[in-house]
Amino acid sequence: DEAAGDRGLTNDTSEEDDSRTSQTHFAYDGKQRLPWPVMGNVILPYSMDTTVYYTTLDQYACNDGLLIGARKGEEVTAVADGRIVNVAQSDRYGTMVTLLIGDNYEVFYGQMGNVKHEIGDEVKEGDVLGLVAEPTRSFVLEGPHLYFKMTYQGEPVNPVDYLES
Repeated sequence: DEAAGDRGLTNDTSEEDDSRTSQTHFAYDGKQRLPWPVMGNVILPYSMDTTVYYTTLDQYACNDGLLIGARKGEEVTAVADGRIVNVAQSDRYGTMVTLLIGDNYEVFYGQMGNVKHEIGDEVKEGDVLGLVAEPTRSFVLEGPHLYFKMTYQGEPVNPVDYLES
């Protein structure tokens, strides 16, 4: 499969195989620290083993990412070289951009606007992906922010463990 992928023969390859072989192109291995996608304070921390309070929703729930406070219109940058594998709309997180950065690591950016890339685009660390948008109705009281989630093998991990301190 991988040899066929290296030769560019993809006619027999399912989408799932495609994303696996394309991951070898990006080298993030979870060891080096990543730059923050926006500069700002964490207004809601990652919390999958305990609940955190969502002000607008007036409820406690687990948070599989970070809410990083930022100004509306602030540039959001790629934390690593990667490929845009999804751009989608979510009622909760607005425009979501998913970036595959290699070795089963993906990063998700939510509350985005003016997204400058499409699915399949390759980006370099530091490239502007889009801008911080007005928050969705689920986060009005939290104010403008970037929702930033990171997964390893499809499971959420704490982005703070990977971002520069």
